[in-house]
Amino acid sequence: MQVQIKRHSLFFQQMLKAFIACLVLLFGHMGFANSSEEQCTDEFRMTIATVKRIEDYLAIINPFLTVLGKAVDRQPETIFSDGWVAASEQLLTGRADLAIIPQSMVPRLHAGLNLLPLVKTPGAKIALFVGVDSSITSLEQLIGLRVAVIKDSTGELSAIKTLTDRQLVNQIDLVEATTPSEVSLGLLNGEFDAAIVAEIAVGQLRPVFKDRLKVIEYVGETQGLFIYLGPCFNDKERAVITEILLNYESERRVQDFLRYFNLGRFIPVDETIVMDSIEKANSLVIDQQ
Repeated sequence: MQVQIKRHSLFFQQMLKAFIACLVLLFGHMGFANSSEEQCTDEFRMTIATVKRIEDYLAIINPFLTVLGKAVDRQPETIFSDGWVAASEQLLTGRADLAIIPQSMVPRLHAGLNLLPLVKTPGAKIALFVGVDSSITSLEQLIGLRVAVIKDSTGELSAIKTLTDRQLVNQIDLVEATTPSEVSLGLLNGEFDAAIVAEIAVGQLRPVFKDRLKVIEYVGETQGLFIYLGPCFNDKERAVITEILLNYESERRVQDFLRYFNLGRFIPVDETIVMDSIEKANSLVIDQQ
């Protein structure tokens, strides 16, 4: 009789443990959902993919962000992140509200947010840059040299793909930089022998510096940068911000932002454009496998 009681007791304990485990999963999930909701704040947080608080950046970014934040009655805040992946993760996890993302990151955000970007910038060619006095005339002459790329960018994917196709990727020292300025200044200072980046990255430089660089050849093309707004905003707020970005000519602070970062203009985005960008970005990764 005692054995039977022990068996029933063991069965009851097992059922109790299973019941508690279910409760933990249930309330744990609810807790996660609540913590995600709590990430939504009264602030309008824009994440910037750079490890440095560059004051020149802030002087342009903060006024731009203020315009957008005021339109949706939120206080602007600038957040810094270590590269495009980190910036994307901040948006995906609700720690940031706005991010400007390269084409290489669009597949990640599209899958995680299930939201379309608000707008994008025009596409740009990806080029091999060297100093104007450099004797380098082709990718093949980069063997054994230090070549800069921007971390997690479409330019980096294109560089790796092109160098892999030409069987050069293991013979070149690819160095990941975080910002276009880091790439350009490193190239001008002799820290890098060459750089493979989108032309708009070099276009940010002052003419006195830009004239010291030259294009050797083109290795690909990017479909531009995409502005994503996180899930803490409703359709009306998304529409308000989109209208401001598309009507950039009416707002000096938005014009200054576009001009400073050599972005050209903001243009509309639809699902066809996004899916095409995702397909092309994924093709770069697949080609490396």
